[in-house]
Amino acid sequence: MAGPDVTLRDYSRETDFEAVVALHQELNRVEADLGAMRDARHEAAIACLHEDTRAIRSARGEQLVAIVNDEIVGYVALELSEFGAFVPPPMQAHVHIKNLVVAPTHRRLGIGALFLQRAEELARLHDRRLVTLSFVAGNAIAEAAYTRAGFRPVAIEMAKIIE
Repeated sequence: MAGPDVTLRDYSRETDFEAVVALHQELNRVEADLGAMRDARHEAAIACLHEDTRAIRSARGEQLVAIVNDEIVGYVALELSEFGAFVPPPMQAHVHIKNLVVAPTHRRLGIGALFLQRAEELARLHDRRLVTLSFVAGNAIAEAAYTRAGFRPVAIEMAKIIE
């Protein structure tokens, strides 16, 4: 069965803000349900989007939305980033997928794969050989999708709440 007709375009605060905030809120809710330290309030989703915008402006990159039937159904923030000296020089400059979310109604239709493909295109455009991302532990769906796309684990991040 053919997937939906998907268009990727640049995020526009004027027209896309509320839809992308809703996607951020959904992502935060899903990650909180998986046990991550995430704030699923509307205000937190707004703050997440503002942080993406600041990071992309500062480091260069792209914020894109996925459109199906004139509806925003996905969002990605791609950041041109640099690792420190602990990473071999050819891999220091990279594209980092800061946030990637697809609406629950449109998951498993290849929209996330389109975002990952765009991240690779951006890396090639800027002569970078590495694309990185992270996701919440326990998100088996994300892990499977990223593994299918050729990503592999390179680090484990841990946290301890001090009472």
